[in-house]
Amino acid sequence: MEEPPKNSPLTGLPNVIATPHVAGSTGSSGRVGTQVAVQVRDYLAEGIIRNAVNFGAVRRPIPSGAAIVALAERLGSFVAQAAQTRPARIRIRYAGEVAEVGTHLLRSAVLTGLLNAVLDEKVNVVNAPQVAAARRLRSGRGNRRREHGFPNTLEVSALPDKGLGCIRRIHCGSTVLARWIARVLQINGYRGIATGRHDPLSAQPR
Repeated sequence: MEEPPKNSPLTGLPNVIATPHVAGSTGSSGRVGTQVAVQVRDYLAEGIIRNAVNFGAVRRPIPSGAAIVALAERLGSFVAQAAQTRPARIRIRYAGEVAEVGTHLLRSAVLTGLLNAVLDEKVNVVNAPQVAAARRLRSGRGNRRREHGFPNTLEVSALPDKGLGCIRRIHCGSTVLARWIARVLQINGYRGIATGRHDPLSAQPR
């Protein structure tokens, strides 16, 4: 079909309003294109996410944000493997600058790491919450006070259903230091000292 149509009887009818094939191709479409380009630039340059489909906004990026998200995913993978049995609940707690990354993003990253450690079909930060809900895996988030002498901390715990104490509980606390180096602070109360590239949870961005 030729566009725009020529000599069509429809265009001459008084009760027909013809629009371009793309209805958004109006006088304001230039502004829409500019806005999309700005959003792409902001994401690539600063990590700001706006108006993403099926994903929350990240409006205030921080320098170590990518490292914190990578660390959250690795902590999820670690607690899934260390628990040895399927956890019923995941608890995420954070202090300081970590929460400014976006708690919904941290939750999605933790669930991504956890589910990819146990599922054959891989998930990502967009669909991980839905996959977790379908598997009845509950998760909770919350702030905690700063301690351990580190201003910014992220903790992930894999917990059984209440009353099932025989299932192993796993708790791991961590932080991101200068130069985006991850450090494990403690695992089930035991203090950790590994840092840098020797750290199994190193989250230096690639």
